[in-house]
Amino acid sequence: NLHTAYRRQRQMCIRDRYRAATWGTTKIADEDFIRPLFRGIFRRSPIDDDLNDPHFTFFMKYWRVLVSSLIVILATGLAIGATVANFVLRYELAKKWEGKDEIIWAAVITSIINIFLIYIKDLLVRPVFKWLTRFENHKTESEFEFSYIMKFYSYRFFNLFGPMSVSYTHLRAHE
Repeated sequence: NLHTAYRRQRQMCIRDRYRAATWGTTKIADEDFIRPLFRGIFRRSPIDDDLNDPHFTFFMKYWRVLVSSLIVILATGLAIGATVANFVLRYELAKKWEGKDEIIWAAVITSIINIFLIYIKDLLVRPVFKWLTRFENHKTESEFEFSYIMKFYSYRFFNLFGPMSVSYTHLRAHE
């Protein structure tokens, strides 16, 4: 019967999708390979009956991602705090030199400090974010790269555009 054959094939397809989702292999493309640094337990794969299928438990993976995310949020908060401290310094210098010709130096000095702070903070977080991404133990190289890029550029957004937004807010307040 054609209807019975179609129904049986549909159930097998649903069962295969369920197994793939359970084992976390739904996002692996044909060109994606398992990272050599991936650490997990070896179990039999229900999809292709491979005995050497490394698997990392759901709890451990998302616990590590959570810890890594908290450290990235902490680093971003420190970057924002350094930016705010730099603008407090600018305000204090401008208040100290108010009515004098040296008031222009408050903006120049704090801008130079801000440039060096942005550069130093970027240099310091690169190895930390690389280590955090290795700590998360991603299965494929594309997952590893995506995680590193998301960490670094979300941090970099606040590190680079934070000073500009604070400057803009400061200028709009004094118009």
